[in-house]
Amino acid sequence: MLNTILSSMSSASMIKAPLYLVSIIPVIYAWVKTGFKNPFLFSLILIFALASQLSMNIEMDLEDNKRDIKCFESEPLLNVGPCHVILFKQNHLNIIRKASLAAMLIIAVVVLVFTRILVLLLYGLAGIVLMYAYLKKPLELYKRGVGEVSTFFDFGPILVLGSYTALGGVSLNSVIMPSLGFGLIASSIRYSHHIVEEVEGSRRKRFYPYVHALLLVLSSLTALNLLKTALLVPVAVLVSVYASRHRLKTWADLLYLLYFSAISLLY
Repeated sequence: MLNTILSSMSSASMIKAPLYLVSIIPVIYAWVKTGFKNPFLFSLILIFALASQLSMNIEMDLEDNKRDIKCFESEPLLNVGPCHVILFKQNHLNIIRKASLAAMLIIAVVVLVFTRILVLLLYGLAGIVLMYAYLKKPLELYKRGVGEVSTFFDFGPILVLGSYTALGGVSLNSVIMPSLGFGLIASSIRYSHHIVEEVEGSRRKRFYPYVHALLLVLSSLTALNLLKTALLVPVAVLVSVYASRHRLKTWADLLYLLYFSAISLLY
């Protein structure tokens, strides 16, 4: 039993399972804001978001593997590097890649048929363009140290506003600012997760404490509500100070993501 548990924990670490909260939490937030409308569509959108992140992770791992980057544990239950390539055989990895893309395509068609909201095509197209810019030439944002730009949009405005619209939300303005907050936190999570791969003394490593703090504090200001901001800012500062000095940087950001979503849902 213990070996099974340890094996499961190791697999969760290899596939970076905790990072999928970046996809899960914004979709849940959008669903709650609609008053829990369309649970069937909510399930489909959640699967779409997870499949999208899985596809991105695998593609990035394949690219990292070509560059001989190593997979290693950065934090408990969190690895960095091309870990999917190590965990799965090549043929199994290809099946997972194709299954993820097929699931995304099928779900996109089903959601469009059910909702008949054509603006969702624009959200989808924007997400695809940013994913491509993140992974592929000529931009390859994640290799140039600016992958957080794509992360901000894909896991912030595009995911939240797209989900909210598809689920039948009627007050888009009420979720625009929080969607920016989710994007900023997603960017901070990506920054924290990959900072261990940076060369000591690199520009990204030197500026990490300041940029990370800016991302979290700005996210707290997106509440546009005095009480919510008062609840968010001190925690954002504390998380920033902790992350600049300790190992569990990504975990601290993930906990702040949960806290931010809970405060954002307060009336």
